[in-house]
Amino acid sequence: MKKKIILSVVIVVLVLVSALVAIPYFFKDNLVAFIKKEVNKDLLATVDFQEVDLTLFKSFPDVTLKLQQLTVINQAPFENDTLFYAQQLDLDFNIKQLFKKELKNLDITDVAVKEALVQLKVNAAGKVNWDISKPTLDDGKSESTAINMKIKHYLVENSTVLYIDDESSMKLEVKGLNHKGSGDFDLSKLDVQTTSTADELSFVMGGVPYINKAKVILDALIGVDFDAMKFTFKENKGFINDLALVFEGMVQLNSTDMDIDMKFEAPDADFKNLLSLIPSAYSENFTELKSTGKATISGNFKGKYTDELLPAFEILIKTSESSFQYPNLPKAVTNIYVDGGIKNETGRIDATYLTINDLRFTVDNDPFSAKGLVTNLMYNPTVDGYFKGTINLANLSKAYPMPANVPVKGILKADVKIKADQQSITNNQFKNIQNSGTLSLQQFVYEGDAMPHPFHISRAGIKFDTHTVHLTDFNANTGKSDLAVSGRLDNFYAFMFDNKELKGVFNARANQFTIADFLKADETAKTDEKPVSTAFKIPANLDLTANVNAKNVQYDNITLKEVSGQLVLKDEKVSFINTKANLLGGAIAINGSVSTKTNPATFDMDMGIQNFDISESFAMLETFQSIAPIAKALKGKLNTSFALKGNLGDDMTPDLNSLSGNALAQMLVDQIDTKQSQVLSLLSSQFTYLDPNRLNLKDLKTAVTFAEGKVTLKPITLKWNDISMQINGVHGFDKSLNYNLQMELPAKYLGKEASQWLSKMTAEEQDKITVPLTTSISGSMNAIQVKPNMQAAVSALTQKVVSTQKDKLLGKGTDALTTMITGKKPTETKTDSVVST
Repeated sequence: MKKKIILSVVIVVLVLVSALVAIPYFFKDNLVAFIKKEVNKDLLATVDFQEVDLTLFKSFPDVTLKLQQLTVINQAPFENDTLFYAQQLDLDFNIKQLFKKELKNLDITDVAVKEALVQLKVNAAGKVNWDISKPTLDDGKSESTAINMKIKHYLVENSTVLYIDDESSMKLEVKGLNHKGSGDFDLSKLDVQTTSTADELSFVMGGVPYINKAKVILDALIGVDFDAMKFTFKENKGFINDLALVFEGMVQLNSTDMDIDMKFEAPDADFKNLLSLIPSAYSENFTELKSTGKATISGNFKGKYTDELLPAFEILIKTSESSFQYPNLPKAVTNIYVDGGIKNETGRIDATYLTINDLRFTVDNDPFSAKGLVTNLMYNPTVDGYFKGTINLANLSKAYPMPANVPVKGILKADVKIKADQQSITNNQFKNIQNSGTLSLQQFVYEGDAMPHPFHISRAGIKFDTHTVHLTDFNANTGKSDLAVSGRLDNFYAFMFDNKELKGVFNARANQFTIADFLKADETAKTDEKPVSTAFKIPANLDLTANVNAKNVQYDNITLKEVSGQLVLKDEKVSFINTKANLLGGAIAINGSVSTKTNPATFDMDMGIQNFDISESFAMLETFQSIAPIAKALKGKLNTSFALKGNLGDDMTPDLNSLSGNALAQMLVDQIDTKQSQVLSLLSSQFTYLDPNRLNLKDLKTAVTFAEGKVTLKPITLKWNDISMQINGVHGFDKSLNYNLQMELPAKYLGKEASQWLSKMTAEEQDKITVPLTTSISGSMNAIQVKPNMQAAVSALTQKVVSTQKDKLLGKGTDALTTMITGKKPTETKTDSVVST
């Protein structure tokens, strides 16, 4: 008998389980179609979901409908914006509703939302994106809904809520939201018990972040009256970070507005609780922070919320004789007094203001204080403030956690008043700005990754007035470099607040200025890979002039002395005006510009050079090496004028293939070292009678032009002993070359190739008769080919020898004929004629 009973139970269980599995399968398609139809029928938005699951196991005898990747997409004027997204939405309802003859209604009892994103927006015109219910019928009657929310429990897990109000310049963001509530929503009046937590709560109004990534806990009992649409907060307690808050009041939703009457306070709050609201202060070791002092925090909101009005409100904060000290830091911040708040007394959005009645603190006996008022926060923030005090930066880092790897020292003193509004700054109405005071910095030292050496500022002073910021004093040094600067900045406030053009004039002086002292060595330089350069860009909103004087400037292996000139930064370009320097044993003067307005950057320079040491110039300056590679074999002085323009690479070095322009040069050569030039060495070996070391180049004048990646040398005439020469041609920055050397060569130098013809000439004739010898110099700088055209030279010699022999024979025949006629030799006849004359 027992076995039969057990078997019967097993069979019943199997039947029930089978039914639980099978029932959802049979009803799922109809249920999904019904929900899609009803939801899209009632909403001015597009609702969709990707996957559906129907189960009886989760909350039997209720059925759970699981919708995966649910989206609600807005229509105009927020077209294609996502109003709502949920990774999963669970809807529970009674199983009996599935067995109705026709599915016309669905009563939802439980809702669970998981990993959702809710984006609520108000545009500048005041339109909201959540007003998606279709309007009522013309007869004023609302169409009945087929999906009824008779909720007993609801749940939100790990979700994000974002509220952006462009009209009021407000933004509220909640991340990591977990919320649950319970109550009988089928009743017109009920109490809802809720529990909420959020990982991050941020609130910004008028560009001012009042709460930034705060942790939130809230337990609230809310009385709900659906008939009056009134929500009353009865027993409520919450935490923002470590600050405990209690609040009470009500919110009532009317047809066109909301009535709000809420107030809150932080009972028994101390200063540490208040400090937890500061994001940088609220860290992992915040619990170990030592603090003294009490804090009073309270607020209220009362009035109507409409398209034009906010409820009047105030949030007040006050502390006195407070202090705090971080663990592992040796100094404390003491004598902290705070008295301020944010208020709106009329409800007009533009009437919101921030007040700081008193703000004081002391760090290691250095006091600092401030007072201020910021009005019209939403549309035209207007500041009326004052701050004064001394801050020892070294002590500040010993009392408050500073960013890693930013060790600084120095004494900052401030005594500044400012009264300004944003519109006046934006519209350049500086007469409305009242600003005065001074800032000074002494004994400042920065040691960090951004600089290769500690950066010292012995003293710096700034003076403010209505129109101008004056840099009255600035003396600094780093590595081997020193720098002294003074000057002024105009239009400073428009630049700071509205990115307008910054104007200024500065005077800069230095005894020693080493460029490497301001450039941090790139870690990639330790590898064989060439570091990737980023193109340098001169900001478009600068109009700055700097008058520069430096006794010594060191750039890589180049030393410049007595540097002076004017630099102008304007229109994304730096102009060099009357810039002069002594280097390489001579002097250089530069006028021109570098522009980063285009990509690539360009330059246009006129340069005048006097008495440069030739060998040093061409050894140190890569551009010179490319222009005249043979010059490295010359010793002496160089005078030249350049007119060059072209493109610059990302590392701001010239793109040689883009160069265009010309140069005139005078070389005063004292010595030639053929070992330093492959072409001269080849000429020496090719022409044994020619000694390039003894060429007279004491006043060599050359002219070159630059175009399409090539340097064209105009003809140069040279002479060595009894040989006249002319050279001209082209070489490329790709190291290709094509030159012609034309020599008028005395016949005696032709040697073996012309021996048979030279034997027919006297020594005197070999000296006097010259022939042209053309030599091509081609190939590349690394593989030069020197090819004299000896065949043409010998051919020319042949013609001259034949002509000479003809002249000789003709002369002999004439003499013989004269003797026969006169009976005298030609010499006697000539003598007689002279005598008779």
